[in-house]
Formats: sequence, structure tokens, C-alpha cells
Amino acid sequence: MTLRDDVLRYVHDTYKTKPEFLWRRFPHYAVLRHADNRKWYGLIMDVPREKLGLQGKERVDILNVKLSDPTYADVLIRQEGYFKGYHISRGNWISVLLDGTIAMKEIQSLIDESFIVTSKRRKKTWKLDRVDHIAITVRNIDTSVDFYTRILGMEHEVGAGGRHALRFGQQKINLHSYKGEFQPAAKNPEYGSQDLCFIIDGAIESVKEEIASKGIEIIEGIVDRHGALGPMKSLYLRDPDGNLIELAEYGRKKK
Repeated sequence: MTLRDDVLRYVHDTYKTKPEFLWRRFPHYAVLRHADNRKWYGLIMDVPREKLGLQGKERVDILNVKLSDPTYADVLIRQEGYFKGYHISRGNWISVLLDGTIAMKEIQSLIDESFIVTSKRRKKTWKLDRVDHIAITVRNIDTSVDFYTRILGMEHEVGAGGRHALRFGQQKINLHSYKGEFQPAAKNPEYGSQDLCFIIDGAIESVKEEIASKGIEIIEGIVDRHGALGPMKSLYLRDPDGNLIELAEYGRKKK
């Protein structure tokens, strides 16, 4: 049993692929093709060793496969047993020596990747709609609740399991009282690492005046910025944990 045979058995058992022998001149060349889009995902060939830059003139089996990452392909062809795609050099194709240099397990992994890369691409059936909520980790729940309700006018709610949240509009902010309090959580939650922008309903000048009257330092603004919907006016302050809070107003509609 040769590696060629092992490859053919693997693609048959895994992908129900039957090899196609398309050339009379090259009776041992076996095309591995998708049943649906008819694209090739592999090509087994027997070529003279000297054509691969190896010593000897005897013929050796190789497998051509396509990879997704050109950098990975470049790394592989620098290793023993891998070559630039023989007669299929474009599009991240590489040739793999089927003489035992490369383990069958690795060859199977490359076949699987090539099968995926050349598969029929499915039309995307969904898209992102909006941000629903974010979660921030705070040092003190009460202090944060006071800031976001008294200064920014959010509504405080306590849900199941004592989970604290701040609601505004159609969104909310979940508060975590320590790093990784609720799982799954961000891998590296940190106090004061957020940069949050809130769109106000009102005049930015009035917001600045009110916040200043409550003893909160405005660190910058009013300044011109560009948000997701275009130009806006912004001012900046910090919450008790040091998170940067941007309050912004888009251009007012003329009456």
C-alpha cells in the first residue's frame, strides 16, 4: 500500500471523491474534484525527481493542494518534502511529496484545508444589526451606578442573580464588580480601559453646562469629531474608573 493509495482511500471515505484520470499521456495523474462546483481540490501526479530539484530520474508521486494563507504556503515550501505547486503555481498551490517524507496525518490536514478553500462559497444569510449591550468591570458598583444615573441619566436595574445594569434608549451597560465575575467574559478585563461614545438627544452646549454644574471635570470639548453617521460635536469626561466617556451630538436638523 502506497501513500498514493492512502490518499485516494482518504478522499473517498471522507469526501466520497472518485479520482478522475483525464490525460492519456499521463495515465497516473488523478484529479480530485468537488461534486458540486466541479473545482479541483487536489491533483496526484507522478513526476521525475529531477523536476523537483531532487537527485535521481525515477518518478515519484506528489499531491498538489491549495492553501488559504500564502504566508503558510511560503513557510511550507522551505521545508523538506514541500514544493511550489508543480504546474499549478498560482493561487497558493503547493506540491507535497508522497514518499513518506511527510506523515499521512499532515497530508490529510492539507487535503482538508484544500477542500475547504476550493468549496462553493455560501451566500451570507445574516448581518449585524446593532449593539445591544456592553459589559464593563468596575471597582465599586454603587459609585458607578451613581455616576451613570446622576450624571448621565441612565436607569439602574438589578436582574437575576444580582446582576447590575444601566439602561438607556434601547441599549444597556452590564456592570461586573470584579474581573470575570460572569462567564464567559472578556479574556483580559481591566478597570478604566473603555472608550465609550454616547449620542445625546439635546444641545451639546446644555449638556456641558449641566455636567460642569455637577462638579464633573470636562477634559476636552466641545470639539468637532466624525462618528458612524457623519460629523458631530463632542465633549469628553471620565467615569469613576477612568473610562473615557464621549458625549456627542450630530448636526441639528433645521426647522
